[in-house]
Amino acid sequence: MPLTLTLSLSPLHGAKMNKIMIFFALAALSFSFGCSKSEPLDTIRVTGTVKVDGTPMQGVNIIFSPAKGDGTAAGGVTNADGVYSLTSGANTPGTGAVAGSFIPTFSKTETEQREPTASPEEEIAKYGGVPPKTNHLIPEKYGNVKTCGLSPVTVEKGKSNVFDFDLSTQ
Repeated sequence: MPLTLTLSLSPLHGAKMNKIMIFFALAALSFSFGCSKSEPLDTIRVTGTVKVDGTPMQGVNIIFSPAKGDGTAAGGVTNADGVYSLTSGANTPGTGAVAGSFIPTFSKTETEQREPTASPEEEIAKYGGVPPKTNHLIPEKYGNVKTCGLSPVTVEKGKSNVFDFDLSTQ
């Protein structure tokens, strides 16, 4: 069942906005895992580094989506060194992904900062109802399993399961 979440957070800016977006993305991801299961998933630790044009990037959202479309996805966010650890479902953060084949996707955005307004009406008057501009710090193609152009990765028990990615802005 697809989940659609629409938010109007235009008075929020910068790092606060990014943290809120990450929270809702991970919450939606968690919801899609099937939160009703009471037993933890049988996961395998998955880590790696995300670089963009050879430089580690902090705050990149990474999602491993099942390559065949059904199964349990896993997600994480890179730290200051570009390192991520995946989490599946309601498991403890950083515990990994279930075994299987996944297509990795990546996203990082920043939202145009605006002066806060006192009310939605004032915001509409000031900005004409146009939402703040969102800039993609990683090309949008990497955020979609159909356009990312990356080969599936396989998570297996007994393997290192370290997957490093160097994305290009070209």
